Amino acid sequence: MKKTRSHLAVFAAIASLSLLAACSEGEDKAAPTPAAAPTAQQAEVVVEESVEVVKESADNAAETVKQEADKAEEKAEESAQAAEGEADATKSKVDEAMEGVGKKADELKDATAEAAKDVGDAIESGTAKADQAIQNAVGNGDKK
Repeated sequence: MKKTRSHLAVFAAIASLSLLAACSEGEDKAAPTPAAAPTAQQAEVVVEESVEVVKESADNAAETVKQEADKAEEKAEESAQAAEGEADATKSKVDEAMEGVGKKADELKDATAEAAKDVGDAIESGTAKADQAIQNAVGNGDKK
């Protein structure tokens, strides 16, 4: 599409220049017929030069786009590596926290079991004392 546009632009420029040359205030002589042939040849040369310039521009643009794409890919890789590093650090922190919570849970379980045992012992002791007091009050207990 761009190639067609550039060709049309070159032809339009050549036609405009030819028209200006024909209408100039200089000599009023008619343009010789053989002069038309070099104009066509000149147009071909101009078109070929334009094609070369367009090819060079396209190559330069392609190279620039490739470089930008490479830079973007490198930045994406760096970001991915940084995110991976942060994820690993976060995972290790979470693992450490989970380990600490597990240890505290074990300690709490042991402390709860010990407290339950102490409560059981206190209840047993209190029951024994209450029974002895009842027996002494009723008179069926041992008198010392």
